Amino acid sequence: MGAFGLSLFLIVAKRPAAGSLRVDVDGDWVAYSEGPVAVTAGSAEPRKLWIYASTIKENGSGNLELTAYDENNIAFSLGSAIRPDIVGSDAEIVLDISGAPCDGLRGLDRFSEYSSFSSSFGQKPYYRVVCVAALPFRSLPDRWFGLEAATTIVWDEPDPDALSNEQLTALKQWVRAGGKLVLGIGPSWLKLQKSPLAEILPLKGDAQPVSTAYLQFFAGRYVAGGKPSAFKTPLSVIAAEPTADAVVTLRDRTAENLDVNLVAMRWEGSGRVMTVASRISDLAAVNPQLRFYRELVDVTTLPETFRKNEAEHAYAIRTAGLHDEIVRPTEFGRVASIRLLLAYTFVIAYGLLATFGSWMWLSRHKQTTLSWTVFAGFAVAASFLGIAAVSIFGGTDAVAGVSVVDLHSGATDARARVWFGFKSWVRQSVNISLPGPNNYLRPMGTGPGTVSAYATPARYTAQPERAMLLGTPMRATLKQFEGYWEGKLDGPVRANLTADRSSGRITPESWISSDLSADIRGGYLLYIDPRVKSLDGVPARAAVLENTSFRGAKLRERDVAKDLAAAGLNVLVVRIGPLKTAERMTSIGRTWYRDFDTLYERWIAAGEKPKDEPLLPTLWQEQNTQWLPSIAPTLGVLGGREDANTAALLMASTRSLYLHNSGGDFDAVGVAVTSEGVTELDVTHWLTRGQAMLLLSSDEPGPAKLNIGDSPRKAREGRTLYRVRVPINYTGAAPGGS
Repeated sequence: MGAFGLSLFLIVAKRPAAGSLRVDVDGDWVAYSEGPVAVTAGSAEPRKLWIYASTIKENGSGNLELTAYDENNIAFSLGSAIRPDIVGSDAEIVLDISGAPCDGLRGLDRFSEYSSFSSSFGQKPYYRVVCVAALPFRSLPDRWFGLEAATTIVWDEPDPDALSNEQLTALKQWVRAGGKLVLGIGPSWLKLQKSPLAEILPLKGDAQPVSTAYLQFFAGRYVAGGKPSAFKTPLSVIAAEPTADAVVTLRDRTAENLDVNLVAMRWEGSGRVMTVASRISDLAAVNPQLRFYRELVDVTTLPETFRKNEAEHAYAIRTAGLHDEIVRPTEFGRVASIRLLLAYTFVIAYGLLATFGSWMWLSRHKQTTLSWTVFAGFAVAASFLGIAAVSIFGGTDAVAGVSVVDLHSGATDARARVWFGFKSWVRQSVNISLPGPNNYLRPMGTGPGTVSAYATPARYTAQPERAMLLGTPMRATLKQFEGYWEGKLDGPVRANLTADRSSGRITPESWISSDLSADIRGGYLLYIDPRVKSLDGVPARAAVLENTSFRGAKLRERDVAKDLAAAGLNVLVVRIGPLKTAERMTSIGRTWYRDFDTLYERWIAAGEKPKDEPLLPTLWQEQNTQWLPSIAPTLGVLGGREDANTAALLMASTRSLYLHNSGGDFDAVGVAVTSEGVTELDVTHWLTRGQAMLLLSSDEPGPAKLNIGDSPRKAREGRTLYRVRVPINYTGAAPGGS
């Protein structure tokens, strides 16, 4: 999916004008429209307008034809066609909107060298390709989905006073929809704490910025050979207090012994806001290592040995696409199978009845001379029955849906990425919408494995800002859409979780309950391994634990070699069984822990080598041995336990921590994945100190309803993944102290 958003400047000097704007995307039968639009005469400043459009295929021409229409619907020219840069959705886009660009971020950019569309195995340094882009903050769009393509936005020394209310609202909503916002504060604190952005910040209070040339920990951690006095020019820092739900990931101290929460973060909806207490540019003055910028934007580095193995086996690496499996339930596969079975049953029954059945009846009554007449009668009757069968088997208009629903434990407010399929068996032109103030709706993007798709040769209009598709032509074909939904669920998911830091296990008294109307088929609980050492207890977040892992009692002093560790090893996983409405689940992971204890006792008794020590299940293990094999059995990967659709949703949700090993072997290079055509679904940034994540699968469609015309239409079939951010407590002490 290409970048979603286009800004336009118009100057009308002679007379007022009113009308509309339209963007036609080559290769699709959709016109993205914005209207009505009005500009006044004699304005000293140009009127800034936004019109939103999305590309469907990354390998298309990329041309966007922009046309303006006056109040009489007569087109007039706006100049040459616009050709945007296309960035695939498999890449992480870091958008720098700072007044003075953060040059250090450019060190992360590898898109020009290793585009996600090219084979770069063994070459690219990160789990995902990183693209660093820039946009003047005054050009931020007025709708949040204009920023949808960006994974992270960095704004150093923010000036919220320079933005309109619509732009600030769009930025906050982008965070709530899953975006990660990084703010370098410094002297901007006085403006920030009085702005609409204050409600999403991890810091609070009215402390004044102070000047210092000494940060005790920063230089020592991020500057090669750095000393606390490395700053030759004083920098401005804010000593604000963290909010109740914030996590401080780096504490520091000035020369005046003033404690500073240098890096803090908190969650807002599905996204996150991170603050740096000083300007990022001031910290850059001491030339920090690239690690500092990687940790700001959650970029994970590939282990060096893995890169060498990847380069050696690049010719044999296979890639599995997530898009087609994610959207497959919108193709009415289950209904189509049932209808096909009924159709075959009808054909067989008719054949048997018209031949053997009729002949036996005629023979019994000694009327075989009438066989041709009877057969003709059967043919006439079959014609009428066939017409009726087509109507019955075809059915009425139907909606199928896939939803990825995000919520917080105990809350009913939810956000969802949704995909819909709509079938109509009559010739009609319909308006389709997904009502809601922050919702959007657009034609579904295509994945890299999509070869072709039938399109009814009639153009229809998309208005993303109104979540509407106007005049959608239906010709007994399948139409597929994707969108974003916000609303309330019919009940919350609740949990009370405690992890034992000495064993890494969830304690027996922990529990999970669901008041959703939909039954949960099963799922997973993910949390940072509390045994991993850190400066202040459990590590602050999983994304920066690139080469650290706890590997069991006998390997505690000789953890996995630095160049072989995978970030996913630091995330423990517990399978969750079926959970019915109003049911409370206790003894979480009991079966897993019992099996683990049995294996461990056998290992001790056998006196086997330390490298064979049984380990608690990790995210790395589940991705490589359970989820991916469910998606890619045709690629020679055996095993797996999930259906392909659920496995693809689980992989997309943890995409940024997926290292494509083979099975349980660090040295073997396995199947890579691509999320091309899928909006960003990764939420591994939820995995932090004090926060766990539930991934719960349901065979019932999600809460979002398409409006067909003016009537809400609940999906007839589909699948839902509920992703629940859950607080987690800790007890005990890590082995060997921490």
